[in-house]
Amino acid sequence: MSTSALKSIASLRSIGKATSFNDLKSTLTAPALPKETTRMIPQVTNGGGVGANLCLFILALVAATPFILVPVFVCLKLDGTVHWSWATTLIPLWICNALVLPYLYAKNMKPIKINLNTSEETPLVGKAGEKTMAEEAMESANCFVHTTRNLALLAYLTAQIFVVLRLDHVVEWHWLIVLIPYYVASVLSCEGFDLIQSLLIAAKMDGMLDSTWLLTLMPSWVGLAIFLVFLPLQTYWAFKASPDDDDDVEPKSRAFRFFLALGVFVGLVFLTSPIFIAIYRLDYAVFSTFYIALPFFVLVGGAILAGFASVFLMTSEPTTSTIYVHAVADDEC
Repeated sequence: MSTSALKSIASLRSIGKATSFNDLKSTLTAPALPKETTRMIPQVTNGGGVGANLCLFILALVAATPFILVPVFVCLKLDGTVHWSWATTLIPLWICNALVLPYLYAKNMKPIKINLNTSEETPLVGKAGEKTMAEEAMESANCFVHTTRNLALLAYLTAQIFVVLRLDHVVEWHWLIVLIPYYVASVLSCEGFDLIQSLLIAAKMDGMLDSTWLLTLMPSWVGLAIFLVFLPLQTYWAFKASPDDDDDVEPKSRAFRFFLALGVFVGLVFLTSPIFIAIYRLDYAVFSTFYIALPFFVLVGGAILAGFASVFLMTSEPTTSTIYVHAVADDEC
């Protein structure tokens, strides 16, 4: 006899024994409600393995390859190791431009926010279908900023093309004329130091200045000195205790702040050291241009080694989670 038949007979017997309507109701409904049981099913999720990390590392390395090859190809060209044209030598630069341009364009088109001081004479809410004066001013400001930024970006790209044409002797213009797009870009970007520096470099290249490169690059030295002094000092004062700090925060000692600022200064000197090496080569000595880019290669090599090590060190452990499943269990006789 099957289980369902036995359950039906047991239900009929209980109905016959019922003495009231409530007993009959409970007798009819109780067996009809099946029992629910909860089952716990463990599930193991694998963490990020070496294979996934290695794929990410290779993708990052491929994306960074054009940026790494730009100084390598330029150094090979300046040392006379290769005899390519400058247009060919700077192929990695053109690839970098193609990769970066969409991001720069999207960044330039990002809307700006301007706090407009409105008065009673300035309507905050326009008529139906019309814009307020504040909205019109905001749109005009955004249009001006977007146009200026994109024109500056176009001028920078045009300056690169003009420089390559001049280096390959496709055109024989004076350098003061070649760098006109760069002057325009500096003006549109409100970069006064860049404008003065580019004019001095062009005059030096055209033979109009007899001064050394050390003096020719004086505007760059001023900006660099301000940067090297201001950022370490800002780091030093940023960790100084102030009355607004919480009582639980332990103030940093003067020695800690000093060595932290000193470390920032040394790091900045290392990052800007190619400029000093280039000046020394232009004015005083002759050696391979790879020494100029040596700090850059050291940083790139360290980054590659750190990334390769993270492939094996940044693997996460498998995690175990529990899934609760509600199942209906049949009663057995």
